[in-house]
Amino acid sequence: MRFQPDFETIPIAESARRVFGRLVDALIGRRNAMRLLAASGLGLGAGLAPSLRVATASEAALEATLKAVVDTLVPADRLSPSAGDLGIHLEILASAPVGSAARTRLDAGCRWLDDAVGVPFAALGDEERAALLSRLDGLPPDDKSDVAHFFRDVRRGTMRRYYARPEAIAGFASFDGPPQPVGYPKHDRPPTRIE
Repeated sequence: MRFQPDFETIPIAESARRVFGRLVDALIGRRNAMRLLAASGLGLGAGLAPSLRVATASEAALEATLKAVVDTLVPADRLSPSAGDLGIHLEILASAPVGSAARTRLDAGCRWLDDAVGVPFAALGDEERAALLSRLDGLPPDDKSDVAHFFRDVRRGTMRRYYARPEAIAGFASFDGPPQPVGYPKHDRPPTRIE
């Protein structure tokens, strides 16, 4: 019996599909084809979701720091879960593969946050976390450093992903108050930059 793969549903890279197809076409058999793919690192596990991957020690530290960052940007409240509770930090990590410029910025930013006060960022209290992130937010817009890019990318990615999730806005259905509970207190003044 020959193995006939369904190439549309196998979650592996296109190059691996071509290699896999050639192996099967050469009639080496399913078992030998799977052994060769596993040995080359192109096995079926290559496309698994980020929550199923095995984290190294430094990867675990990166995840912990990034979770603390997104939880500081969007903390849980009585209406909604935090960004970390929804796994937004894992989505951000998954969008920045190892070796990419985005991953280099993530590594640099998380390392800076962990080294800034001598303890891991995730171990800090809410006020200390907010103060460090405020320092990054205060960097000039033309700053091209990895740390500046890190903060802008993570903030943008967190907000975009968080508010696209139904769980994030489900709690607002129970809110029956006005959209601006305190009104517009400075309505008679021109707009100013929010500090």
